[in-house]
Amino acid sequence: MRRAGAVLPQIAEALAAMRTRYADARARAVCPVDNLEFTPLYTDGHCPLCGWVPEGYHYAPPALSRYDRHWGALGGIAALSVVMLLAVVFVLSNT
Repeated sequence: MRRAGAVLPQIAEALAAMRTRYADARARAVCPVDNLEFTPLYTDGHCPLCGWVPEGYHYAPPALSRYDRHWGALGGIAALSVVMLLAVVFVLSNT
């Protein structure tokens, strides 16, 4: 079992990472190889042309970036279909 003293620094670190993620959206880097100015947050932390990584920049993707919205929408449609089926069966059984 973890102690509260061990969990609190992890929570503080996660909150600090969320705060810096908003600052990362405005961060710009200039690649020394091809002089391209880019935003590392949107290019997975590296130059899109040559792959150069800015020193001191730690790429942290947004929390829901790995979530594929297609499957969520498909699940929502399936759940709504089941609810509508139950409503139709309930109405037909009461007539």
